[in-house]
Amino acid sequence: MARVILSSVTWLLLSILVGWRTHSISLEALRRWERLFVLSRFEEGGRPYDRYLAIRRWKKYLPEGGNFFEGGVNKRHLGRRDEAVLERFVLETERAELTHWILLVVDLLPLLWMRQWLVWVVVAYTVVGNAPCLITQRYNRARLLRYLRKRRRS
Repeated sequence: MARVILSSVTWLLLSILVGWRTHSISLEALRRWERLFVLSRFEEGGRPYDRYLAIRRWKKYLPEGGNFFEGGVNKRHLGRRDEAVLERFVLETERAELTHWILLVVDLLPLLWMRQWLVWVVVAYTVVGNAPCLITQRYNRARLLRYLRKRRRS
């Protein structure tokens, strides 16, 4: 039981620490790292996520942590739709994606002290806790970029 409590506290603290650290990354740094977040041709405007994963049905149930720290951005609603806001929103999806990729790794830290039979529970928690968020950020970014491209053409 002590290991489960230790793991829970570790997950909570690491999530806050990683969130705080990625929140403090400047927009300029995010722009320099954009190559890390390039969407594949498969992601074509987010359509496959909707077609194969029905993301529009379930993404609203995911927690929103974008405005957990002061100055953060809530990614549930766009607000204004001018180009600067949309470009900032794209960067925020990249920040959120980076956060969840890091969490996907650090959430496995409790494997160091977990009993063998709990390993699969930890791995399942890590994947179930982060994969939907990663998918949602890529879906949102694909849709935003498609919208920005169309808007710039017209």
